[in-house]
Amino acid sequence: MASQQPQLKSGVDLQLQSAFSEGNWSVVVRLADKRARTSKDQYYEIVKIAAEAQLGAPVEKSSVVSYVQKLLKDGAAVKDVEGLELLEWACHDIMPESFFQEAIGPLRVRLVKLAPKDKVTAIDCLESCLLHWDLSSAQQIAALLDRTFPGEHRFLFWNIVITYLFSLSDQCPADKQRLYRELSIKQIQKAAQLSEQALETKEKEKPARGIQSEEEILLLFEMLASRGDVSHVKEALNGPLLNPIKELHLGRKEVLLRSLDFLKEAKEWPLVYQFARDAVSVKEDVDGQREPSLLACDWRIWQFLVEAATHVMQCDIQYVLSTKSVELKLIGSRVVEHVRTLLQERAPDKQKPVYARTLSLAAVLIAFAFGDIGRPAMTLKPSESRRVLELLDFIDKQHRSPACFDDIRCFVEKLSTPELKYVAYERLPQIAQDAEGYKSVAIKVLTYKIRYLITTTPQGNALRKDLDGEILDTTEVAHDALRLYRSLEDIELGDKSLECARQDFLPELTVLAAVCLLDRGGFGARDLAGNSSNRAINYRDVLVAAMLLEHQLEKTPKHSGILFLLVRIYLITGCAHRAGEVWGNLDVKRTIVDSLGPIFFDRISGIAPDVAAGSLLSSSVQSHYLNSLRLRMPRRLADAFDSESYSSILQIPEHTRKLRTSCTMVMGYVEELRGQRALGTRRGEGLNSFLLTEITNETELSVTVDYGSFPRLGSSLQAPLHESLSIGPDLSNNRSHLALLAEQYFSLFNFKAPPAYKPANPALASAAEHTLIIESLSRLSNSFNRFLRGSKTELLPSERIYYNLLSVLSSLTLDAVQSARSRPVVEAIPSLVSSVTESLELLLDLAAANQSDADPPSGILGTLSSLIPISYVRDAATAVRAVTAYIQAYHERQTARDRSGESSLRKEVLADVKKLDTAGKDALKEAQGWIVSSRNGVSKPGFAHQLARFITETPDEAANEKLEDAIKKVIRRDGEGEVNIWAKKVVDGWRLNLDGWMQVKWE
Repeated sequence: MASQQPQLKSGVDLQLQSAFSEGNWSVVVRLADKRARTSKDQYYEIVKIAAEAQLGAPVEKSSVVSYVQKLLKDGAAVKDVEGLELLEWACHDIMPESFFQEAIGPLRVRLVKLAPKDKVTAIDCLESCLLHWDLSSAQQIAALLDRTFPGEHRFLFWNIVITYLFSLSDQCPADKQRLYRELSIKQIQKAAQLSEQALETKEKEKPARGIQSEEEILLLFEMLASRGDVSHVKEALNGPLLNPIKELHLGRKEVLLRSLDFLKEAKEWPLVYQFARDAVSVKEDVDGQREPSLLACDWRIWQFLVEAATHVMQCDIQYVLSTKSVELKLIGSRVVEHVRTLLQERAPDKQKPVYARTLSLAAVLIAFAFGDIGRPAMTLKPSESRRVLELLDFIDKQHRSPACFDDIRCFVEKLSTPELKYVAYERLPQIAQDAEGYKSVAIKVLTYKIRYLITTTPQGNALRKDLDGEILDTTEVAHDALRLYRSLEDIELGDKSLECARQDFLPELTVLAAVCLLDRGGFGARDLAGNSSNRAINYRDVLVAAMLLEHQLEKTPKHSGILFLLVRIYLITGCAHRAGEVWGNLDVKRTIVDSLGPIFFDRISGIAPDVAAGSLLSSSVQSHYLNSLRLRMPRRLADAFDSESYSSILQIPEHTRKLRTSCTMVMGYVEELRGQRALGTRRGEGLNSFLLTEITNETELSVTVDYGSFPRLGSSLQAPLHESLSIGPDLSNNRSHLALLAEQYFSLFNFKAPPAYKPANPALASAAEHTLIIESLSRLSNSFNRFLRGSKTELLPSERIYYNLLSVLSSLTLDAVQSARSRPVVEAIPSLVSSVTESLELLLDLAAANQSDADPPSGILGTLSSLIPISYVRDAATAVRAVTAYIQAYHERQTARDRSGESSLRKEVLADVKKLDTAGKDALKEAQGWIVSSRNGVSKPGFAHQLARFITETPDEAANEKLEDAIKKVIRRDGEGEVNIWAKKVVDGWRLNLDGWMQVKWE
């Protein structure tokens, strides 16, 4: 990728500056050569060489590289930083990135050594080395800066952190990694000693070469923790500088949290308990009184405290040293009493909301962790159980919090069947009935959510038999939610409490009802391959869920939960264009596309090839990586050094490495290539992108997909909603590699030389091309076999068959071209041909599984939900035909070359190849027929009205009249107009999607 053109340094005459800025390189060469001869200035010689490299001729391009290599060989240095920047710029597009580490970086070091007192030049060189991730050169420059300016506090820590990073990188020789690591740790320990001495002597000024800031303390902790020696870390944590409780008194919490994480991983439970207990006991001055610290009131700290307390109670006798094991149980009592004391120390009206929430939630956590001290919780009546009482108390206090249900969900699923019955069907309904306005609505919404949660727990089966007149299933929950939804829609203006409830809870009720309908529709119990287990898909329920969500979307157009649900619902029903419109409303920024992009774009080429082949992928996904990874490290790494943010400095390299090996990045290119290949178009760099050329079979691709915005209403035993609504398994290292290999496979057969290419010896060129293809197929065959050995749950069934077929085709091609009449018979060919034929039949069966002759729209939905299997039928059949065409062309070339026929392929091999070609043609014809049939059906006049009736008319089979009536009261509140408008949107989306499929090349 082109780097930004530098400007010439000040003092250069205007004529040369103008020619350089305008890119008039021949004039620049002439003027710079003249200045170099008259002034004998090295800078003008560099200007001339850099300009020559822009002229385009190979000789001139190589001259700048030769000049740099000569400087290195002669031990010479560039005398100014501007000259080095010109050389770096001139070499950027000619040489690989490794050239910086080999040549430019060492020249930067020489420049700094030439003028060590020039602080500006040294910092500039250091920054360049860091951005190009040349840690060897950066470490030398940082050490020079520290030695030259010992009084500069930041240079000391720059040297420490760069030396530490160098010791961890593969740029450092393996036999010296330990040396550099210990050197950096000794340096920071010495700085810590100076600071500790200053604390002991109570010096007013902090030592210049000591630790001064929280960031430096965090750096010390990270470096000590990286050793893996728990004893050293424990010793430091109990010292005057790194003690997390002392840091907390200074208003710093990060050291405490990192210490607790480290000690938990090391299973040092007594110390975890000690620090967490001391932290929640910290007090601060508030209005002249000592009050519990708001900073220490952190939910994570309470989780550490309770978890450590349970471990200490059970097994860590060393914590109480000489006390008897029976007394260990008192620890639980002390934690309980500690929370009660904290809750009572401030009146509820004086507690800040975040403080009150955390302490109330801590009380719930403790009740579930320790139960009723002295009595087993399960022997009590539900109304007397401490955990039930604390849970109800939390709901009573926090019912206004949007996170209330998320806070209690993990606790509710742990309740016993009697406790669940008491909470969800006795006490909460009573509280809702006794309350008024906002609170009544909030408690009802929580009650319905808890009832849905119960349906996803094992206790739900027992509870169904124990309810007196109540019904526990998702249909009843959906009915209750929609009935409350309609009542909130109909409230009269003027009641501010209910108006506020309407604003807060209409989206929640819509999502709850939609999730229940999705569960009824068969999407609540799907396996990792996206297949419904033991239940047929009811697309009417799915589309009704979409209709309800769209109805609410008109009121809350930016509700992320609704938008994400709609994106997935429209993708699984083949309405990718409407899904794209909804996705646009989410306004996903480039900086988070790595974690959110797969939610919409993963497998998009199999649903809507025209969307994948368009500009959306390149503008939203690819552009993020191209901009972020233009250099080895982002610009914010230099900013982190300027701001002395050492935590960021340690995190940025790892984050950048994950970006460079991101499955989302690979997906962005693969989906575009698949879409373009389907449409027969070509745009962009494709497989030649510098981001893809770095990926090899040994590259472990990283997955970072964030599903946090999806509603989570079920228990931890139920598959998350994003999995239930997935098109298939999530991105993975194996699947991404296989997808990339598939595109490399097709690139071999689809490559066409430019029209201007005229080889002097066509026969020789053809032989060389054949050798390249055969060697590439051999490599691809091995690579396919390597990644196909992964878990079966990583791929859709059609994907696994497709990638296996490409592997078999690679082997078949290699064997077929070796089956000349003059050579022994290749016995594996018949079995390979049979395997290819069976794979095509299996793919057709998978694609045909959902095809239906039912009346529209049910029949058409079968095809729209099978677009991905159909896309793999097309790709597989196209691959078969490409291979057969290549084998036949090879046979014809051999026949033309050798009239004796000895080099020609055997007749039985050619017969098998022709059979495969026919099978490929037939598969393409059948797949195309499904698309054409669906397109004709969607295009019929009145299809949108058919879809509207499909939604609004009550189905005959096993319909729940109460639920159907509640649905109609919501979606037909203002008549049929809203349903008709929605139906037209969906049908337009289907029509656009199938129009895109009509452009697909089936030949």
